[in-house]
Amino acid sequence: FPVTIQTWSGTSGGNWSANAWTTRVPLPQDDVIISSAFAGVTITNDMPRAGRSIDFSGSSGTLTWQLGTGTTMYGSLTLRSGMSMTGGTSLTIYFAGTYTLTTAGVSLGNGLVLSGKSGSMTLQDALNTGTNSVNFQDGTIDTGGFNITSTTFISNSGRTRNLTFGSSTITTNFTSAATLHSWSATGLTPSAASSTYSVTSTSASAMTMAMAALTHGNLTIAGGAGSGAITFTGNSTWSKLYRDRET
Repeated sequence: FPVTIQTWSGTSGGNWSANAWTTRVPLPQDDVIISSAFAGVTITNDMPRAGRSIDFSGSSGTLTWQLGTGTTMYGSLTLRSGMSMTGGTSLTIYFAGTYTLTTAGVSLGNGLVLSGKSGSMTLQDALNTGTNSVNFQDGTIDTGGFNITSTTFISNSGRTRNLTFGSSTITTNFTSAATLHSWSATGLTPSAASSTYSVTSTSASAMTMAMAALTHGNLTIAGGAGSGAITFTGNSTWSKLYRDRET
């Protein structure tokens, strides 16, 4: 099939598979544009592969994008302020070329998996996955100096990964027993010496930061009511360590 641009038809919500698109339901190689004026509707992605790049920036009104289980796309994602995301277990973005991720202040209602192999993904603004994880599997990620907030940051695939954090702050905020970070040095080339890692867990359970034998930036441990001990593994190197909790 040729590559096409598929535009959402009309102002109603509904299932991805049943909507009247420009010519067809988007295939993995198709770019998707959703630019209608909505009024309190939900678009439900009931297809496992939603398309290549997906762009909501031209839409308006109240809109919820509800993901199905294990939704996959293959390019840039552009959300817009005022919409919301919910549902699903994860959104996986495969990127073989040069792409961008714009969330426009929208908190993702699902885990995010980034897998690029020879491709690159650059953040255009802050990324927040709420009570879900970020899993960076391969390729090149550049935060653009923007912050990331998630429950867990994972990069332990062992595949070739280039990670540029710059001056970003990476906040993990799990509220129950968990590995806050899970890194593997194998295959990973990080640029993170100027970044800040902030742990804001309120958990009373033991947690782990498996950061691997890499050089990182500053680490701030804040807990509020949290009392769970945090165990560090991996012989990592930190610029500075700040804490306002006892364990």
